[in-house]
Amino acid sequence: MTMEALCFCCYVMAKHADGSIPDTPEEWLDEFGTFSIYQVLPKLIELWGQPFSGILIIRKRLYFPIYF
Repeated sequence: MTMEALCFCCYVMAKHADGSIPDTPEEWLDEFGTFSIYQVLPKLIELWGQPFSGILIIRKRLYFPIYF
């Protein structure tokens, strides 16, 4: 999927959820501000790590079942 197709898909879902969104994807994207990646990188790293911690817990339970 290209970046343009992904943006259009996001626009269609947003427009469906909120009719007050502008009529073109370009106008909608222009509403978003820019930010430094260094501002959000710590949170992204935290979010990316969460699914793996859940997998490790599940694997530990599979290898070492806990009975209640």
